[in-house]
Amino acid sequence: EDLEESLRGDLVFRDVDFTYPDSGIEALKGVSFEVKPGESLAIIGTTGSGKSTIANLICRMYDTTDGVIEIDGRLVGTQALLNEEPPVFDRHSTTPIRLQNPGQPDCRWRSCPGE
Repeated sequence: EDLEESLRGDLVFRDVDFTYPDSGIEALKGVSFEVKPGESLAIIGTTGSGKSTIANLICRMYDTTDGVIEIDGRLVGTQALLNEEPPVFDRHSTTPIRLQNPGQPDCRWRSCPGE
């Protein structure tokens, strides 16, 4: 079954908190931002400041401790679980995540059940 859908590229973090469950380290507290289609956002900071945590939350490697993450108006995370399987971007984790304008061929939402 082909579960591919087009992405518009709206990304919203609203008052997101995240604490690593294994260590209890609070990585994010009250993080909010919005990136609209065609926009870019640079996240900079020192080691341990939460840059990789933000990427991991977008890809559902973890769920938020509190707050809301939306991609194209769809809630991401345990606060309102819509899919049993996390969304998977069809790029390597070392490649910056790029959400483009509609109609661009490599702008997709892909869910890969069973992987």
